[in-house]
Amino acid sequence: MEKLTEYPYTFKVAGETVEVHKSMVRKITTEGIEQKVSLDGSVIGVSHSEENNDYVIAIQYPVGIYMITKKYGWLGPFESAEEISYELETGLPVVKGKREGKLGLYQL
Repeated sequence: MEKLTEYPYTFKVAGETVEVHKSMVRKITTEGIEQKVSLDGSVIGVSHSEENNDYVIAIQYPVGIYMITKKYGWLGPFESAEEISYELETGLPVVKGKREGKLGLYQL
């Protein structure tokens, strides 16, 4: 996971452009359609994989850290998120972090 301290952070996945701001995510589809979502939390990190056609955006809220994925929607809460990677065999994103008081690897 790339921890963000400077915004905006821009990347491409499957021809779509994703622009991450501290409290907003903006996406431009391959058809040129702009989509935006405003957040009450703060984006703290991003992981993206062109190979898996997916991305994960980590957002810090007062109640914990939640993840937005391209393929799987919203997931959480996590107490901490140290790393986000992708399993080689399945291509699924995995968070190394703490959930319900337990440190571990959690498949999203």
